[in-house]
Amino acid sequence: MRRPCRIRRAPLLCGDIVYSREGERWGHAALIPDGDRFCLGQRMMQFRASGDFCPEYLMWALNAEATYVQGELDTVGATSPHINVSTIRNYSLAHPPIEEQREIGAFLSKQASEFDALTTEAQRAIDLLQERRAVLISAAVTGRIDVRAMTAHRRMANVEVEV
Repeated sequence: MRRPCRIRRAPLLCGDIVYSREGERWGHAALIPDGDRFCLGQRMMQFRASGDFCPEYLMWALNAEATYVQGELDTVGATSPHINVSTIRNYSLAHPPIEEQREIGAFLSKQASEFDALTTEAQRAIDLLQERRAVLISAAVTGRIDVRAMTAHRRMANVEVEV
């Protein structure tokens, strides 16, 4: 009896795309950056764009809602949803000219970076406000500040507005 051959995956290279195909967060694609080494988990797939696809564009196309909806039609499994390779192979993706793909990919990556920067800044502000809130509560509880005067001032302000 012949033993089955083990299929080896190609090493992950810069520009390859990894795609989650199982679990609660299936259907997410990410581009492999330059300079690091990565290991591919069993619930992940590896794509290497052919010459007529820009890797950055292909990653964004795989992350598009229209692509996710295609996969959702064939998602199986109640406790650990997953998508079969045959479904992914049959995704229908827009295929504009390569130069347009490069422009689209670069534009979307730039926009995503700007959103990431805004999210980071908002999180810093939230963290700072939560820290200041904790300090104010601590100062009020320990008596370092007198909040009774603030409460009386608020009541006075409300009365003035209502009159």
